[in-house]
Amino acid sequence: MASVTKTITETIEEVQQTTSLYFASFEDFMEYERVVNGVAATGDVNLSVTTTTTKAPLTKLEVGKQYRITRNLHGHGFDIGTVVVVVSADVQEGEYKAELLDGSDYWYIQPEEVEEI
Repeated sequence: MASVTKTITETIEEVQQTTSLYFASFEDFMEYERVVNGVAATGDVNLSVTTTTTKAPLTKLEVGKQYRITRNLHGHGFDIGTVVVVVSADVQEGEYKAELLDGSDYWYIQPEEVEEI
């Protein structure tokens, strides 16, 4: 007997919530769908639910704000975990010039490479 997983993802501002519903069988899944769509239930549903809440990925950065480097997808020279400050933006290219806090080095980064601090 095959199991079924239904995943629902909702994003509200900066928060992304993912709920996964695990059904022991296709019949349980169909019973669940009947109930949530307002059709009378015909039996019990074997269901387990897992909910995960995370921050949605950044899509733009703010000049003057500090960020932590979390990934290197586009070749910047910062170490992962380094805190930088964004000093200018090239919105058309989607890149941001970021400097070390002491101003001793800079690289161009993109929003998916950092997290807010």
